[in-house]
Amino acid sequence: MATGIIGGVGQYDHVKETFMSYTERLEMVFSCEQYLEVAGDSEKQIAARKERKKAIFLSEAGQETYAVISNSMAPVKPKDI
Repeated sequence: MATGIIGGVGQYDHVKETFMSYTERLEMVFSCEQYLEVAGDSEKQIAARKERKKAIFLSEAGQETYAVISNSMAPVKPKDI
């Protein structure tokens, strides 16, 4: 889990929950950590928040989910989208 996160969502497990449920919980973490866009944010602030959210998602989702994403996007790396 990334340092500084109030609470982590842990790895995504399709047996235990839907992906929608997982992303809803992830959005709650982003909300607590103030990673959601706010009215009045500059384009630079919005882009930086999106990059942080992507990094958190990719590191929290787990090895299996990351592998599916990575294999689907090859040769592009998930962090580069």
